[in-house]
Amino acid sequence: MKIEGISKLFGFAGFIIDKITFSPETVHISMHRDGRLRLACPDCNRSMTAHKNVTRTVHDLPIGTALCVEITIKTKQGQCRHCGHSKTFLPDQVVGKATATKRLKQYASYLCGLMPATDVATIIPYSDDTIRRWDKEVLEEQFGKVDLSTVKHILIDEKSIGRWYNYITLVLDAETGELLYMGKGKSADSLKPFFEKMPEDIRRQILTACMDRTAAYKSVVEKFCPQAKIIYDKFHIVKNLNEAVDEVRRDETRKAEAENKPFIKGERYNILRNSENLKPEQRVSLQSLLDLNENINAAYMLKEAFRHFWDYRHFGYAKRFLSWWLGLALESELRPMIRFGMGINRDWQELLNVLQFGFTNAAMERFNGTVAKVIARGHGYKDQRYLFLKLRQQAIKNTITTPAILR
Repeated sequence: MKIEGISKLFGFAGFIIDKITFSPETVHISMHRDGRLRLACPDCNRSMTAHKNVTRTVHDLPIGTALCVEITIKTKQGQCRHCGHSKTFLPDQVVGKATATKRLKQYASYLCGLMPATDVATIIPYSDDTIRRWDKEVLEEQFGKVDLSTVKHILIDEKSIGRWYNYITLVLDAETGELLYMGKGKSADSLKPFFEKMPEDIRRQILTACMDRTAAYKSVVEKFCPQAKIIYDKFHIVKNLNEAVDEVRRDETRKAEAENKPFIKGERYNILRNSENLKPEQRVSLQSLLDLNENINAAYMLKEAFRHFWDYRHFGYAKRFLSWWLGLALESELRPMIRFGMGINRDWQELLNVLQFGFTNAAMERFNGTVAKVIARGHGYKDQRYLFLKLRQQAIKNTITTPAILR
């Protein structure tokens, strides 16, 4: 049997294969560095003197049924007489004192993007702890550095991730969706490190920060980026309004039950839906409830009226609309609606910024779903840095995450 080009299969330039031993489960490969090659100093590029012989054993990608491939590398360590630098000459696929090739680590990392490390360990014969360590090394190299030089608009939100950290604070680039920062907790102290490590010139270029109405996050942005406009997320505002309407509905339900008055139940979602999304039968049943209860009708009308705010383009008219709407809420004497109205009256500037810049936290809400999937796939993460890198990988979705052997 004649085999040609076996050295090209491994791609270790400058190394010559001496022997390959096959078994059904293991392949042993011995190779040595080509002695005709010059030992060049990486600092001054002058010739180095061979200082000592070095033998290294590393693991490589599986071949056929052999899931374990061991490569024994015989090489030289050079010593530069001019600058004193020493170097062990190894293949490009072997970095430092690593016991696995870069491509094996990349392959393991690729699989970790599809399944838990415990499942990857059933495909390649290494412990799940080793596979996680390799995955983190690959992700650190690919996604460890965060470039903030072009960031101008950011999204900020918190996310519950379970028992290890409970809550995390996330910051995304509003224009690219790239994850820029992850901090433990959901307080002001959770967000401060993001800005504290940011150069002053980068802070000055931040134009907007979109968030929910969390005072802790707002105070941090105002402290470090006073020029940035705060935008309160439209969908959180709508959620807060729906919660106020639902509180009125619950209060009226309890009153009707206590007084044995007739009441139509099962209309919660019809009340919270936009009117144009109601089916004919839903519209009829909802109208029956509104005709029966004056307070729920008033809350529903206020909810529907507030929707017109998002259509304004002239800020003066939009501000007058908020004042008019607050007057209606006060006249209704419904405490949940008044409380919501007082809040938007306090935060009118942040609401007008929604109209001016048009940013929402929709991208962040979508990313929160990605966070949940990553955590579920990994069965939770104790290592916060590792979780951050996994989330950046998903946010960027760069083709660099796919090893060359799988492209």
